Amino acid sequence: MPIDLSSEAQRKRANDYWGGLAGKVERFLSRTKIIDGECWEWLGAYSGNGPYGVCRDLSGKSTSAHRVAFQLFKGNLLEGSQIMHSCDNPRCVNPAHLSQGTAQDNADDKVSKGRQSKSNTLPDQRGEGNLNSKTCVDTVLEIRKLYAEGVSQKEIASMTGVQRANVWAIVHRKSWRHI
Repeated sequence: MPIDLSSEAQRKRANDYWGGLAGKVERFLSRTKIIDGECWEWLGAYSGNGPYGVCRDLSGKSTSAHRVAFQLFKGNLLEGSQIMHSCDNPRCVNPAHLSQGTAQDNADDKVSKGRQSKSNTLPDQRGEGNLNSKTCVDTVLEIRKLYAEGVSQKEIASMTGVQRANVWAIVHRKSWRHI
């Protein structure tokens, strides 16, 4: 059964259960907002490098809010474990949406849900295989041909619509080496 602390009585039960942690549980819950009756979105601070909330754990160390939620409502974390979201909402701290697993479990979950970056699954990420590439093989060959004929890199850039720095990298085989 999912843990639901949306009512005052349920919050009091959780606080009573945690005894001396009552203030910490209440403070933690005061920084959440229930979205669509499901996710508890973290309203506190966020990490500088992503969408995950941060707060102090029970020992006072700064860590991810979803890890603290897991500790408060489900128990201790295993050494080296990761906390996974069944709802795929990184801002969610609802313990009913959190489970503990290994890094491999987390990676498998990401792939099974189609959240794996496509560029990481391609066998060859060079040239057109790189999803960030805006240049194609034909253009690369044309750039090298024009340069071999004596056309300046500046003129090649304006003729092909490729940035001048990229023309330089193609000509000097700093990029597209495999062609």
